Amino acid sequence: MRGTCCMAETRHSLVIRALHKDRVYATTICRARPGSLILVLGSSNKKGNRAMEIANFRYETPYGLIFGYVTDKGIRMLQLLNPANPVHPSLLHPRPNQLHKWRLARLMKDYFAGIPVDFSNVPIDPCFGTPFQRAVWETARTIQYGHALSYGEIARRVGSPAGARAVGQALGVNPICIVIPCHRVLASGGKLGGFSSGLDWKRRLLQIEGIGGWKE
Repeated sequence: MRGTCCMAETRHSLVIRALHKDRVYATTICRARPGSLILVLGSSNKKGNRAMEIANFRYETPYGLIFGYVTDKGIRMLQLLNPANPVHPSLLHPRPNQLHKWRLARLMKDYFAGIPVDFSNVPIDPCFGTPFQRAVWETARTIQYGHALSYGEIARRVGSPAGARAVGQALGVNPICIVIPCHRVLASGGKLGGFSSGLDWKRRLLQIEGIGGWKE
Protein backbone atom coordinates (compact mmCIF):
# COMPACT_ATOMS: atom_id res chain seq x y z
CA MET A 1 0.00 0.00 0.00
CA ARG A 2 1.52 3.31 -1.10
CA GLY A 3 0.74 6.45 0.86
CA THR A 4 2.00 8.57 3.72
CA CYS A 5 2.63 7.65 7.33
CA CYS A 6 2.94 9.78 10.43
CA MET A 7 3.09 9.34 14.19
CA ALA A 8 1.71 11.48 17.01
CA GLU A 9 2.12 10.98 20.72
CA THR A 10 0.08 12.45 23.58
CA ARG A 11 0.01 11.90 27.30
CA HIS A 12 -2.74 9.30 26.85
CA SER A 13 -1.98 7.59 23.57
CA LEU A 14 0.31 6.98 20.63
CA VAL A 15 -1.39 7.16 17.24
CA ILE A 16 0.22 5.83 14.08
CA ARG A 17 -1.56 6.87 10.88
CA ALA A 18 -1.07 5.73 7.30
CA LEU A 19 -2.93 7.72 4.63
CA HIS A 20 -4.03 5.84 1.53
CA LYS A 21 -6.54 7.36 -0.89
CA ASP A 22 -9.48 8.64 1.16
CA ARG A 23 -8.96 6.56 4.30
CA VAL A 24 -6.69 7.07 7.25
CA TYR A 25 -5.64 3.74 8.72
CA ALA A 26 -4.95 4.55 12.36
CA THR A 27 -3.73 2.29 15.10
CA THR A 28 -4.36 3.80 18.51
CA ILE A 29 -2.16 2.58 21.32
CA CYS A 30 -3.53 3.71 24.68
CA ARG A 31 -1.54 4.23 27.81
CA ALA A 32 -2.94 2.30 30.76
CA ARG A 33 -0.26 3.89 32.99
CA PRO A 34 3.05 5.71 32.42
CA GLY A 35 5.41 3.52 30.46
CA SER A 36 2.80 0.98 29.35
CA LEU A 37 0.96 0.69 26.05
CA ILE A 38 -2.08 -1.32 25.02
CA LEU A 39 -3.12 -1.82 21.40
CA VAL A 40 -6.75 -0.93 21.07
CA LEU A 41 -8.68 0.16 18.07
CA GLY A 42 -8.97 0.67 14.36
CA SER A 43 -9.24 3.13 11.52
CA SER A 44 -10.90 6.38 10.58
CA ASN A 45 -11.66 8.19 7.37
CA LYS A 46 -10.75 11.79 6.59
CA LYS A 47 -13.90 13.04 8.29
CA GLY A 48 -12.73 11.50 11.54
CA ASN A 49 -15.37 8.78 11.71
CA ARG A 50 -13.82 5.78 13.44
CA ALA A 51 -14.31 2.22 12.29
CA MET A 52 -13.71 -0.47 14.85
CA GLU A 53 -11.31 -3.15 13.67
CA ILE A 54 -10.88 -5.07 16.93
CA ALA A 55 -13.68 -6.10 19.30
CA ASN A 56 -14.16 -8.40 22.27
CA PHE A 57 -17.92 -7.85 22.67
CA ARG A 58 -20.66 -8.73 20.21
CA TYR A 59 -24.40 -8.37 20.69
CA GLU A 60 -27.12 -9.12 18.16
CA THR A 61 -30.25 -6.96 18.20
CA PRO A 62 -33.40 -7.17 16.04
CA TYR A 63 -32.02 -4.17 14.13
CA GLY A 64 -28.40 -5.17 13.62
CA LEU A 65 -25.14 -6.04 15.33
CA ILE A 66 -23.36 -4.13 18.07
CA PHE A 67 -19.62 -4.52 18.57
CA GLY A 68 -17.60 -3.30 21.51
CA TYR A 69 -14.20 -3.28 23.11
CA VAL A 70 -14.17 -3.65 26.90
CA THR A 71 -11.18 -3.23 29.21
CA ASP A 72 -10.85 -4.07 32.87
CA LYS A 73 -11.84 -0.45 33.60
CA GLY A 74 -14.98 -0.30 31.46
CA ILE A 75 -16.26 0.12 27.92
CA ARG A 76 -13.74 1.63 25.54
CA MET A 77 -15.80 1.45 22.37
CA LEU A 78 -19.34 0.45 21.44
CA GLN A 79 -20.46 0.77 17.85
CA LEU A 80 -23.65 -0.03 15.99
CA LEU A 81 -23.01 -1.76 12.68
CA ASN A 82 -23.89 0.76 9.99
CA PRO A 83 -25.68 -0.93 7.08
CA ALA A 84 -24.06 1.59 4.74
CA ASN A 85 -20.61 0.41 5.84
CA PRO A 86 -21.08 -3.13 7.21
CA VAL A 87 -17.48 -3.86 8.15
CA HIS A 88 -17.19 -6.48 10.88
CA PRO A 89 -14.26 -6.05 13.28
CA SER A 90 -12.05 -8.97 14.23
CA LEU A 91 -13.49 -10.57 17.36
CA LEU A 92 -10.95 -11.39 20.03
CA HIS A 93 -11.34 -14.20 22.55
CA PRO A 94 -14.28 -13.11 24.76
CA ARG A 95 -12.93 -14.44 28.05
CA PRO A 96 -11.20 -11.30 29.45
CA ASN A 97 -13.31 -8.68 31.27
CA GLN A 98 -16.33 -10.96 31.45
CA LEU A 99 -17.96 -9.06 34.32
CA HIS A 100 -18.34 -5.82 32.36
CA LYS A 101 -19.50 -7.69 29.26
CA TRP A 102 -22.08 -9.82 31.05
CA ARG A 103 -23.52 -6.71 32.66
CA LEU A 104 -23.55 -4.86 29.35
CA ALA A 105 -25.26 -7.78 27.59
CA ARG A 106 -27.98 -7.91 30.27
CA LEU A 107 -28.58 -4.17 29.96
CA MET A 108 -28.75 -4.41 26.17
CA LYS A 109 -31.27 -7.24 26.39
CA ASP A 110 -33.54 -5.12 28.59
CA TYR A 111 -33.01 -2.00 26.50
CA PHE A 112 -34.00 -3.60 23.21
CA ALA A 113 -36.99 -5.23 24.92
CA GLY A 114 -38.27 -1.72 25.64
CA ILE A 115 -37.43 -1.74 29.36
CA PRO A 116 -36.09 1.63 30.58
CA VAL A 117 -32.38 1.22 31.29
CA ASP A 118 -30.06 3.66 33.06
CA PHE A 119 -26.60 3.44 31.49
CA SER A 120 -25.20 6.39 33.45
CA ASN A 121 -23.45 4.17 35.99
CA VAL A 122 -21.87 1.86 33.44
CA PRO A 123 -18.08 2.39 33.66
CA ILE A 124 -16.46 3.70 30.50
CA ASP A 125 -12.81 3.89 29.50
CA PRO A 126 -12.40 6.02 26.35
CA CYS A 127 -8.79 6.46 25.29
CA PHE A 128 -9.18 9.52 23.07
CA GLY A 129 -11.07 12.79 23.04
CA THR A 130 -10.25 16.45 23.58
CA PRO A 131 -11.38 18.09 26.84
CA PHE A 132 -14.29 19.65 24.92
CA GLN A 133 -15.34 16.33 23.38
CA ARG A 134 -15.21 14.57 26.73
CA ALA A 135 -17.27 17.35 28.32
CA VAL A 136 -19.89 16.92 25.60
CA TRP A 137 -19.94 13.14 26.07
CA GLU A 138 -20.30 13.44 29.85
CA THR A 139 -23.13 15.95 29.43
CA ALA A 140 -24.89 13.64 26.99
CA ARG A 141 -24.69 10.88 29.63
CA THR A 142 -26.89 13.01 31.91
CA ILE A 143 -29.82 12.89 29.45
CA GLN A 144 -32.31 10.48 30.96
CA TYR A 145 -33.99 7.61 29.15
CA GLY A 146 -36.96 8.83 27.11
CA HIS A 147 -35.80 12.45 26.99
CA ALA A 148 -33.90 14.52 24.45
CA LEU A 149 -31.89 17.71 24.31
CA SER A 150 -30.75 19.88 21.41
CA TYR A 151 -27.20 20.41 20.25
CA GLY A 152 -27.60 24.03 21.34
CA GLU A 153 -28.63 23.06 24.87
CA ILE A 154 -25.64 20.73 25.20
CA ALA A 155 -23.43 23.60 24.01
CA ARG A 156 -24.84 25.89 26.70
CA ARG A 157 -24.33 23.26 29.38
CA VAL A 158 -20.66 22.83 28.51
CA GLY A 159 -20.12 26.58 28.56
CA SER A 160 -19.99 27.17 24.79
CA PRO A 161 -23.40 28.67 23.89
CA ALA A 162 -22.39 29.32 20.27
CA GLY A 163 -20.91 25.85 19.85
CA ALA A 164 -23.86 23.77 18.62
CA ARG A 165 -21.96 22.73 15.49
CA ALA A 166 -18.92 21.73 17.55
CA VAL A 167 -21.19 19.68 19.81
CA GLY A 168 -22.51 17.84 16.76
CA GLN A 169 -18.97 17.11 15.64
CA ALA A 170 -18.03 15.83 19.11
CA LEU A 171 -21.04 13.53 19.18
CA GLY A 172 -20.17 12.38 15.67
CA VAL A 173 -17.01 10.75 17.05
CA ASN A 174 -18.69 9.40 20.18
CA PRO A 175 -16.84 6.12 20.82
CA ILE A 176 -19.51 4.49 23.00
CA CYS A 177 -22.96 4.63 21.40
CA ILE A 178 -26.10 4.10 23.53
CA VAL A 179 -24.11 4.23 26.79
CA ILE A 180 -23.15 7.75 25.79
CA PRO A 181 -26.62 8.42 24.32
CA CYS A 182 -25.85 10.77 21.44
CA HIS A 183 -29.06 9.54 19.79
CA ARG A 184 -30.95 11.63 22.39
CA VAL A 185 -29.52 14.86 20.98
CA LEU A 186 -31.55 16.56 18.25
CA ALA A 187 -31.00 19.52 15.98
CA SER A 188 -32.78 22.84 16.41
CA GLY A 189 -36.51 22.80 15.89
CA GLY A 190 -36.69 19.13 16.83
CA LYS A 191 -35.03 17.98 13.63
CA LEU A 192 -33.44 14.55 13.67
CA GLY A 193 -29.90 15.78 13.02
CA GLY A 194 -27.11 13.33 12.30
CA PHE A 195 -25.88 10.02 13.64
CA SER A 196 -22.58 8.29 12.97
CA SER A 197 -24.17 4.83 12.59
CA GLY A 198 -26.85 6.05 10.20
CA LEU A 199 -30.21 7.71 10.74
CA ASP A 200 -32.11 4.41 10.65
CA TRP A 201 -30.38 3.48 13.91
CA LYS A 202 -31.16 6.87 15.44
CA ARG A 203 -34.85 6.60 14.53
CA ARG A 204 -35.06 3.10 16.04
CA LEU A 205 -33.37 4.10 19.28
CA LEU A 206 -35.66 7.11 19.67
CA GLN A 207 -38.69 4.91 18.99
CA ILE A 208 -37.54 2.30 21.51
CA GLU A 209 -37.39 5.01 24.19
CA GLY A 210 -40.68 6.58 23.15
CA ILE A 211 -39.07 9.88 22.22
CA GLY A 212 -41.39 11.57 19.75
CA GLY A 213 -41.97 14.97 18.24
CA TRP A 214 -38.81 14.97 16.12
CA LYS A 215 -38.77 15.89 12.45
CA GLU A 216 -36.87 14.50 9.49
